[in-house]
Amino acid sequence: MIIYKFFALGEYEKKEKWINIMCSKGYALNGCSFCKYNFEKCNPDEYHYFLELLENLSSSPNQEDFLNYLEDEWSVEYVCHYRNWVFFRRKKLLGKLSIFSNVQSKIYYFKRILIFRFFAFILLISFSILNILYSPKGSTDKTFALLLILVTIIVFAVNIPTFIKYHKLKKSDEF
Repeated sequence: MIIYKFFALGEYEKKEKWINIMCSKGYALNGCSFCKYNFEKCNPDEYHYFLELLENLSSSPNQEDFLNYLEDEWSVEYVCHYRNWVFFRRKKLLGKLSIFSNVQSKIYYFKRILIFRFFAFILLISFSILNILYSPKGSTDKTFALLLILVTIIVFAVNIPTFIKYHKLKKSDEF
């Protein structure tokens, strides 16, 4: 079964909770990509899923060794990854487990993403305003610029949960 569902970058805990709810209903995650989640039938509550932020997993030459170590020593199974976020699962009978994700790495990750998106936002708004101000009368450039502003507003709105999560992580790290 394939389900398409959008989660903002800062909603990784919500995503993890949703995957575990799906498992409690008898659907085990077996693959993922952007907004696309593949599930297969399983026994309800068979697994506990957890999401970890691993900076260099896909580019690491020791990736296979690391994943084998997790499976052999901790009974943790790699499921899939999208970008730097990796889904793992473990039989629920063995208990919950969190591997690496620490607050500093998440703060750094979110900061990097938010800075890039902020500059993209500024660039899009600037381009739109310049296009509105300097387009000839009767030109369709103004319509294009207004559509671009609409897209920019959507990009901004989608990043609000990420900014909120970043701010909460920074506050929790100060204590």
